[in-house]
Amino acid sequence: MREKQFLKVMQWDALSIWRDPFMIFVCLVPFIMVAIVKYALPAADDHLLTESTFQLSDHYHLIMTVIIAMIPLMIGMVAGFLFIDEKDEGILAYVAVTPFSKTGYLINRMLFPTLSGFMISLLCTWLLRMEQLSSWAPLVLSLLLSSLMSPLVMVYLVSFAKNKVEGMAYAKLLSIVMALPIIPYAVGHKIAVLAYIVPLTWLMEMIYMTVSGTSFGFISHWTVLCAGGAGVTFAWLYLLYVKASKDVF
Repeated sequence: MREKQFLKVMQWDALSIWRDPFMIFVCLVPFIMVAIVKYALPAADDHLLTESTFQLSDHYHLIMTVIIAMIPLMIGMVAGFLFIDEKDEGILAYVAVTPFSKTGYLINRMLFPTLSGFMISLLCTWLLRMEQLSSWAPLVLSLLLSSLMSPLVMVYLVSFAKNKVEGMAYAKLLSIVMALPIIPYAVGHKIAVLAYIVPLTWLMEMIYMTVSGTSFGFISHWTVLCAGGAGVTFAWLYLLYVKASKDVF
């Protein structure tokens, strides 16, 4: 029964995305970024070489990490906008009088972006020619944890945004969250420790350490990053889930 309900949610989401050009574009952005890195980055380096000694390829692992980490955020945005649309259309009121409970509906809504974020992240990682990795197990675990950013972003949007216009405004704030994990990479000052308050910092450092074999932050042990990332991510996910459950229903 639950499997059928989940499949219905997936079918409805796929149909809703197909009808909205903006949603289609957001879903295609990860693949566009992968194509840019694979084909435009070498050309950009050739041009930069004539002007300076700076090379983007020297920061390839960071660029790749940012792309992989952005995927669950974008999937979460799409899921959040779909949820807000359903709230505006009164679908949630209909759910309240069906066997598909509100809690079950919200959980199913969180599962779909989680699975989608993981699968697309895995595919984009493969497209970025990561087959040279000696072991995929740490990367897969990193991507699994990173995929939790999808439901986290979704419940964040539905908790604070009353409509799709507000949702767009709150989505723009995610750019600040995206910038925080870069601080430990660019700045060695102790103030950069504050970046660890957001899950994305832990998750990006996990991915970076997995693909490069080195760390760029204040934590140099992958196991510590994994445990810390899981703890911070689940804490934020729980808090936002509770808020969404109260505010939306």
